[in-house]
Amino acid sequence: MPVIRGNTGGGKPIVRVALIPTLMRPTEVSATGPIQALNILECRALLDTGADGMSVCKSVAQAAGLRYYGKMPVVGIGGQNYHRTWVSYLGFFPEEEQPPFLLAEPILAVEIPDNSWFEVIIGRDVLMKGTFIMRPGGAFEFDLPDHA
Repeated sequence: MPVIRGNTGGGKPIVRVALIPTLMRPTEVSATGPIQALNILECRALLDTGADGMSVCKSVAQAAGLRYYGKMPVVGIGGQNYHRTWVSYLGFFPEEEQPPFLLAEPILAVEIPDNSWFEVIIGRDVLMKGTFIMRPGGAFEFDLPDHA
């Protein structure tokens, strides 16, 4: 079972993750087309039990080559708004191992504004796939099942 460990150091639980684009649609693939490299972009992610789902900054979604999925209604502090969405595979780096441990299914991420603290928010949609524990003093663990 992969385990992500860290310490907030008095701040927020931030971990290193990988964003990986979903595969191209079959209609976009041809025998004579250019070879597409798999883009893996490492990012800082906030583990946020108060967020319903995953979110990603637009600049990072574009840099990772994530597939734009349209807009969807999102309810937040300011009420309901429509936000862009992106589809991505998500990888974690347990114990600094390479390559990243990938979740089995792609995840729909809502776009958030760029900021200087993190590029991705990992919400309950992902945290509920494993066990997330915050301990006194700021230590945290996120245990992911091998079949996540």
